[in-house]
Amino acid sequence: MVPWFTVTDGRPTIVLILLPSLVISVYLDWLENYKINEQANAENELPVEVLDQDDHKFVEACWAELKVGQIVKINQNERFPADLILLKSSNLDGTAYVETTALDGESNLKCKTAIRDMQDAILSP
Repeated sequence: MVPWFTVTDGRPTIVLILLPSLVISVYLDWLENYKINEQANAENELPVEVLDQDDHKFVEACWAELKVGQIVKINQNERFPADLILLKSSNLDGTAYVETTALDGESNLKCKTAIRDMQDAILSP
């Protein structure tokens, strides 16, 4: 549209092509973000077993209520939408295999190892 740089004498001819493409792109990005937000909200409402500091028993809560530093119990083949530190595993060597498809897109299992002192200190499976 700047007369001394254009070959169309300042008429915005590219707008006819650019504007629909821009509108479609914005809509698709909004739709993708909406779906991701809905999925995250659904996962945040899933139940999780959290250690009650007062009673020293696991109680049920939802992921949205989880605070940093709380201890959670994850059973075999159970999904969890958070990064966790492995304190204890039911395997004697303290290993657990985690699928991180939601984080990095890789479907192979990753081996995580519990902190040796914690693995030995926590007696109950």
